[in-house]
Amino acid sequence: RIKGSRHDLLDVYVLSSDPAVKEVKPNPGIYLNACKSLGISPEQLVFIDDSERHVKGAQAVGSFGIHHTSNQKTIHELSDVLGVTLQ
Repeated sequence: RIKGSRHDLLDVYVLSSDPAVKEVKPNPGIYLNACKSLGISPEQLVFIDDSERHVKGAQAVGSFGIHHTSNQKTIHELSDVLGVTLQ
């Protein structure tokens, strides 16, 4: 974890720029490895990215994919996926 950053809010994050990460987006392995790290199925993963191509990669393995184009849109879509009201 990177303390004091937005990453501190997440259970697990995978940075494709990390040299230890062998898969790159949108290859299925990067999403499946994140699921394995979390101990969840791909259907339980919520993936947010500003690249539609990367979002489609996550959706191809059965994950929820949110294409980030604005904060308001992403918050709305994430609220729908999680079934809670986010602000």
